[in-house]
Amino acid sequence: MLVSDVPLTLDGVKTEESDKAVTQEWVDLHLEKVLKAMTDIGQSGEEIKHFKY
Repeated sequence: MLVSDVPLTLDGVKTEESDKAVTQEWVDLHLEKVLKAMTDIGQSGEEIKHFKY
């Protein structure tokens, strides 16, 4: 899951613009990793609480 909740960065205070840039850069990778992890867990037979296939 992508979390960009750091109010300060090395450049100063996080702005809406910088938050959008981080999201745009990382959201696809994070979704890809989460979907793969959930698929792997499901295929192994392990139960995932609150998750429906």
